[in-house]
Amino acid sequence: MILASPRASATNGAALIKVAINGGVKAVESIAKEIKPRELSGIKDVIIVGAGPAGLGASLECMTRDFDFVIFDKG
Repeated sequence: MILASPRASATNGAALIKVAINGGVKAVESIAKEIKPRELSGIKDVIIVGAGPAGLGASLECMTRDFDFVIFDKG
């Protein structure tokens, strides 16, 4: 039986978080191809559900692109 070292699993966990963050960024990049920021007054450009790594990556990308957005998270 081969056991993974704690360091190896921590590295794998960090890689998974990076993949999730990049997924959130790519989602907003895809949205940016379809809409312009703040096109309609009073209506959010993006609604993000979940403030985990993907949601935070998406929110940072929304800020970069000047989208009007909101994040919903259980809490």
